Amino acid sequence: MKNIFKIILLLLIGIFIYSCKKGSEDPALSFRSRKARLTGKWVGTNYSSEINSITSNTNGQTSSTKETISSGETEISINTESGTKTITASGSISFHTLEITKDGDYFYSLKYNTVATYNDSTPAGVKFTVTKKVSKTINKQGKWAFTGKFNGNKNKENVLLSLNSVKENTTTETNTVTNGVPSLVTESKDSEKIYQTGELAEVWHITQLKNKTLKLDMIIKNSTSGKNTIGTNTNDSPVISNDGTINLSFKQ
Repeated sequence: MKNIFKIILLLLIGIFIYSCKKGSEDPALSFRSRKARLTGKWVGTNYSSEINSITSNTNGQTSSTKETISSGETEISINTESGTKTITASGSISFHTLEITKDGDYFYSLKYNTVATYNDSTPAGVKFTVTKKVSKTINKQGKWAFTGKFNGNKNKENVLLSLNSVKENTTTETNTVTNGVPSLVTESKDSEKIYQTGELAEVWHITQLKNKTLKLDMIIKNSTSGKNTIGTNTNDSPVISNDGTINLSFKQ
């Protein structure tokens, strides 16, 4: 009887541990609730993404762009490949934070500065050098909630972030030097988008949730298409598709 009791006890412990472990890198056992581990103020330690965008025109021509972002806690690199041209911008991160409250609110902020220098030429063959400085700030806020079981995912394995506000500010300084003559153009863009709760949301998979470590990832896969009608003429719009992944890591 003692052996049977031990076997049953081990099975129950195994089932309990399996139910506690949600993400692939989660601890096997935690005495803090999943909500208690998730809520709090987090500092970004990694931002990595790879997004492929393909535009297919109605005349059969296609163009593609691949953007790869890699960052640590204080540095960032953005690599953009378009056709045969590759531009690498590198720089620093001013802040990268995520706050998740017990009341169901979340706040996300990211600011970085990058510089890229590259050579190019006009269709007529005139060569020039471009140095581009970019300063970008992103602020998001909204409501959060764990998701239930769906599509093979466990209960609370994913977190849903419902956007209420997205603010972005981008300042770009482009210095073009042609035949030794510089030309500086400065551009600043501010935007704010307001949404009702549930109107626009992101679902992030929680790969790891420890007391001091949080890892999130999201798959990007979407496409847009349509038709333009002017008078009696109807034309198909270009088909734009995006495919890739985003991975975020935070610490407390």
